[in-house]
Amino acid sequence: MERPNGMTSDNPPVCSICATPLAGEYCHACGQRHTGRPARLRELLLDAVSGLVSLERSLLATLIRILRDPVVPIANYWAGNRGYFHSPGKMAFFAAFVVGLHFAFFGNQFLGLNIGVQGMPPQFGLLVVLIPLYSVSSRLTFFRGGRSLVEHLIAIVYLFSAWIVTFTALDLIQHRLLGNPLDELMVVLFMVVVFIGSARVHATERSWPARLGFAALQVLVLATIVVVTVGLLYLLVPEAVDISQ
Repeated sequence: MERPNGMTSDNPPVCSICATPLAGEYCHACGQRHTGRPARLRELLLDAVSGLVSLERSLLATLIRILRDPVVPIANYWAGNRGYFHSPGKMAFFAAFVVGLHFAFFGNQFLGLNIGVQGMPPQFGLLVVLIPLYSVSSRLTFFRGGRSLVEHLIAIVYLFSAWIVTFTALDLIQHRLLGNPLDELMVVLFMVVVFIGSARVHATERSWPARLGFAALQVLVLATIVVVTVGLLYLLVPEAVDISQ
């Protein structure tokens, strides 16, 4: 008689997803965990807490790893590995959620800018507008590295998401608790740390002075792209984007 957990009365357990015989707690074919324990309220609560703060799989853990050593999760995703670190898409939605909370409670003032994009919530407008610009600037700066635009996009989504969540917290601290001493510098600091992270990913064999040079070059490339883009938008659809000090 078949049991709900994928076990039978006479046979060893099999994975309930792919029917692979289990030799341990995790299915070696699809990665599903088999605990062998019935569902209880205690297990539900423990799963909720571990999903938030666990050192391996949580969004928080992935975010910290990107801030500390972005090469590992980004190169891992480039190589086709999935499931250990959270995907760039999940990180982007997490960032949009955090920034959305900021906009909901504190208005459209963010990193010293008033952000408004016609036809969409400002947090998504921020990601949709800036991430492609960052990705193109990264591809142009590191064109000799041989990475595709999609790979640069993946790296920027990871870096942008992790740092925008971090700067949302820092902006809240400096604005609400310290009297806003860094208001006009926050967006500059954000750009610098994202591009330093990008240089760490794409120039892993270079020295730190060289990486800082690449970061400065990326800033110049992005500034050029933004000037050209804003100029075209102003000529074609002047009311579409409103970003001002």
